[in-house]
Amino acid sequence: MKKRFKKNYKLILGIIIGVIISGIGVYAETTISSSDISYDNSKSGLKSTDMKGAIDELYTKIQEPGGGKFVAAYT
Repeated sequence: MKKRFKKNYKLILGIIIGVIISGIGVYAETTISSSDISYDNSKSGLKSTDMKGAIDELYTKIQEPGGGKFVAAYT
């Protein structure tokens, strides 16, 4: 067992570090809400000041007639 660990310690250490980093990412993704993240709307012309509002506002602009022009400008 000790021989096997000494031979593959980099692999085992990499797996452990990967699991820790993945766990931190999942934790942050589930605890940080998009309404808590501020958004600088000075260049976009949107009225919203948080990410959730900005996404919702863009979605409503796309649904309006002529919204395809708006989408084409960003794609």
